[in-house]
Amino acid sequence: MNRQLIPGLRVAALAVAVAATAALGAGVATSATAAVSTSRTQAPVAACATSHLRVWYGEPAGAAAGSSYIPLEFSDIGSTSCALYGFPGVSGVTVSGAQLGSPARWNHVIAPRTVVLTPGGTAHVILQIVDVFNYSPTACKPTKAYGLRVYPPNQKASVVLPLAFEACAKGGPTYLAVDPVNAGPGIPLYTDN
Repeated sequence: MNRQLIPGLRVAALAVAVAATAALGAGVATSATAAVSTSRTQAPVAACATSHLRVWYGEPAGAAAGSSYIPLEFSDIGSTSCALYGFPGVSGVTVSGAQLGSPARWNHVIAPRTVVLTPGGTAHVILQIVDVFNYSPTACKPTKAYGLRVYPPNQKASVVLPLAFEACAKGGPTYLAVDPVNAGPGIPLYTDN
């Protein structure tokens, strides 16, 4: 190699290294700025108030081993995003709205996570309704329920959905069980887009 070119190549290599380091440093600085500005500009998403939601149910998802399963849906009907976390409160009710037996137990097999709903978006839970004739009649006192009282997660206001099914009038036997909130509609082939 020509000795006259070596000092020029060293200077060129040094210039490339300095430029690459500067570009890398600028990228790190830009990333840090973006992370800081993102954390400053992103306000926390408020919990979904009951009045911000339309609560409804889909067709029964199926039945197995003495139980039926129904997807309960939570749709954001507001103009802003909101968040759901955890389990809804669910109980069977009489025609006059009085609670029948014990409320739904929470199925902790699935870990709760936060689901953010954009306006028009839907999240769901799966509600298990146990065949009350699996319990002794004296422990359960089977009776007809005419609805489900549903409290969205972490809310004190409820809605009643009309639904006729067999329930336990006595507390004790847990004839309802519910999963934590999951993203998206819980109805096969249904989309909220």
